[in-house]
Parts: sequence; structure tokens; C-alpha cells
Amino acid sequence: MAKKHSRKPAPSPKAPAPAPAAPSPAAAPAQDQAVATPLSAAPTVRRSTCIFGMGAMLVLGVLLGSMASAFLHGPAPAPAPAQTQSQAAATPTPQTPQESVPPELAQRIAELQSQLAKKPTDAELLSTLGSLYFDTNQPRLAIEAYEASLRFAPGNVHVMTDLGIMYREIGNPEKAVALFREVVALKPDFENALFNLGVVLNFDLHRHDEARAAWQRLLTVNPAARTPNGDPVSEVIKTIPKDKK
Repeated sequence: MAKKHSRKPAPSPKAPAPAPAAPSPAAAPAQDQAVATPLSAAPTVRRSTCIFGMGAMLVLGVLLGSMASAFLHGPAPAPAPAQTQSQAAATPTPQTPQESVPPELAQRIAELQSQLAKKPTDAELLSTLGSLYFDTNQPRLAIEAYEASLRFAPGNVHVMTDLGIMYREIGNPEKAVALFREVVALKPDFENALFNLGVVLNFDLHRHDEARAAWQRLLTVNPAARTPNGDPVSEVIKTIPKDKK
């Protein structure tokens, strides 16, 4: 419910439920595409451009939602020209293709890596590569590419949100929350980050009061906000339990 790319969904109840299970990852829209409705993507956390269903409560469509694979055994990318130490450290290391990756995506990944060998500091190429790793369920490679992109072009809220979703994917919800909060500080009305912030706080960290506050803030930005399965956030928020004192 939380994924963008803002990535993969789960079933959600229509009425308040006992103790909702954590949402599973969801598919998210491409990072460079506009997100019409931030809650139309999925949960893990949706890919902001992506990202990210809620377990028992929401169906992930993200994340923003979304993002399966590595590279095919094809021709290796052209060797990279001499790079400075900082450039070499920022460029994701080419990986061996995996047969599970769809051929068209494997080819696109190989093309991007070939381009990055020549332009290792191109933030847009790096974020695009990260989005492909996001879409092919390779969170660690996506994190590497996104972080490299942000080193050369800091403050991109779409990349930061997708990076947060990927950190949730590898089991680091605290880092995800920190990134979503940073995005909201930069862009207070960024719905994708607000939605995913609520998802991680509620389902992963069980900080329900903070999750409720995040979604209440989302509703001030967009009163008609909906979850990936179409439920109004204004109704779903009523099912969030209160923190135990």
C-alpha cells in the first residue's frame, strides 16, 4: 500500500479491524511520471515517483507504486573511462544479469550502465537505474543508485521517497521514516511521502499515534485521498489503534 513506483499490495478491510497485519510491498509508478493520486499506488511504501497495501486494512498498489530482476546474460557494458575516486565510489557496480529479469528490462539496465560508464555523475541516469532496480525487486541495488543520484543532485523528493521505500524493503523502517520526514520538511504537501510515512509508522514501527498524525496531515493536503484499493483515507484512519500508554 505504501509503494510508489510510490511498490506491492495486500487485502484491506472496509470497517475497523482488530489488529491489522503489516502491509506487503506493492508496485509503484515510474519515478519521472506524475502521481495523480498519491494513494493510487501501493504499500511497502510506494515509490514516489513512486513509494508503496496495507496488510489487513489496505491493498498495496506502490509506490508510488512501484518496482523483478537483474541483468540477462548478454554483452557486458563498455568499460568505463578513467574516473576520479569520488566518481567511482558513486557509480553503482555493474551486476551479473539474472535470468529472472524480463529481457526488455535487463536490456534497459545494461544500456543505462553503459551510459553511466561514460557519465558516472549523471544524477538522472542514476535515478532511472534506481527506478529499474526498484521495479525489478532489487532494493539494495536501488538504494546504491538512488544514493549516488542524490549525491550529485540532492533534494529530489521523488528519489528520496523511493529511497525510503527501498530501505523499508530491506528491513530498515527507521531509515525510511527519516527519509519521509525529510521529504515532508522540504515539500510539506508531498502526498506520497505523507502516505508512506503513515504506513511505516503504523505497520512496521507500531507508532500508531504518529501514523494517525501523518495521515491527518495528508487529509489536510488532499481531503479526497484514497488508498491503493480505493478506500478513503478519512475512513481507513479510523481503524488505526491507539498507542498503549
